[in-house]
Amino acid sequence: MLRMNSRYYLNQPDPFGPMSSSLFQEGQKTCPGLYCGRTVLSSEGGEANYSACGACPRGYQPNSESLCTECADDMRLYDWLYLGFMCLIPLMLNFFFTEMFAKKANVILLHVSSILESIIAAVLALLVVDPKGRMNLNTCRVKRLSDWYTMFKNPQPSYSVTLHCTQEAVFPLFSVVLIYYAFNLALMMIVRPMLSYKFCKNLGRSSIYAALYFHPILVVFHAVFSGLVYFSFPYVVTAASLTTHAVHFAFQGIQKPMQLLTKKRSLVILLLHWLVHAFSIVAITEFRKPLRDSLLFLLLPVPAMFYLLTAKFTDPSEQT
Repeated sequence: MLRMNSRYYLNQPDPFGPMSSSLFQEGQKTCPGLYCGRTVLSSEGGEANYSACGACPRGYQPNSESLCTECADDMRLYDWLYLGFMCLIPLMLNFFFTEMFAKKANVILLHVSSILESIIAAVLALLVVDPKGRMNLNTCRVKRLSDWYTMFKNPQPSYSVTLHCTQEAVFPLFSVVLIYYAFNLALMMIVRPMLSYKFCKNLGRSSIYAALYFHPILVVFHAVFSGLVYFSFPYVVTAASLTTHAVHFAFQGIQKPMQLLTKKRSLVILLLHWLVHAFSIVAITEFRKPLRDSLLFLLLPVPAMFYLLTAKFTDPSEQT
């Protein structure tokens, strides 16, 4: 009964059983669903035997003939920027909580520690993912949003039995981020408590506790929203950069250029905002036309200039 119900189309090879290459030559249909594929079990005398339709092994993706092929595409610039964005999130959160909870400590030392932890964690994550031992990644090219959520695309031939083909179709863009988070958290727990105790009078412990909370939250967030973030992060970064420009100036009471020049801390923060904005420009344009896209960097000072020129018109303390 199981085999009869699984034949959802005339002459369709049974997706619950093995198949030989001769069936492909006869024009038979491929596996049902977008992400079900067959792996090669044996190959003798030009005749290959394939497994039943199912999830491809890690690092493989089904092709148009439903054969699991190894992920061997080169990483695009956009993919590297996405990974960079995911690495920056815990780093920025570490900066934020260090500033919030360790104001009287040697925050510069804690900030440097956060940066080194992130760099080492990123290097280790690249080295342990295929191809192992190399500072490079081979990937399966992302084609659609559903590539990130294959668990929702498990087919149900004849509406009887579900073929479970859940896999990492975007290998390794999903798993490498989780590996990075694990290394980052482990390094933080090893290095930063010693620095906080010996050089910061243990005033950095609250920021360490905060990191123990937000790292699991980031893992859950990545598991749920990674696909949405992949397609939207350049625009999120742009909006966040523009918003934080205004928020920082408002909290610091900066309304004139001279005030900005006299506050070195605010000037450094402004330069960091410009770097983040430049990052978003590169991610959106991918530098397809380098000459045209590089001219967009001239727009980096515009949000700050606009705020400084219009702040006096929106200050409630100013009398008309």
